[in-house]
Amino acid sequence: MSEQVLNRNGNVMSRSRTRTLSQIAMLGALAGVLMNFEFPLPFLAPAFYQLDFSEIPVLVGTFAMGPVSGALIELVKILVHLVTKGTMTAGVGDVANFLFGCAYVIPAGLIYRYHHVKSRRHAVVGMIAGTVLTTILACVIN
Repeated sequence: MSEQVLNRNGNVMSRSRTRTLSQIAMLGALAGVLMNFEFPLPFLAPAFYQLDFSEIPVLVGTFAMGPVSGALIELVKILVHLVTKGTMTAGVGDVANFLFGCAYVIPAGLIYRYHHVKSRRHAVVGMIAGTVLTTILACVIN
């Protein structure tokens, strides 16, 4: 059973919900910081394509807490990035990053979460499905 705590409005909230919210915040902040470390892809793509490792904490959180938490971690990541680094695309790049990130982690989380046996195989299948959906979405949006 979870312990009851009061939030700032005086409403009762369970300790497990507080723990989940703090995990979402910490993983989102970590992903937002990792998003600031971008590496260009020389000779492979246009100059504005860059590689960052910010999806790793999002995937870890998605596999641990579910696809809804993964989408919330993705949102926190984008907000942290906007606050710390700002935007040069009037927010269009950040909205696209959020959409593509959600298109990647939500299918991965759904496939992993709704299998009775949690295994590395199901995680890989989920990430492959997320990659396919992200590719389709990128073709449609771009």
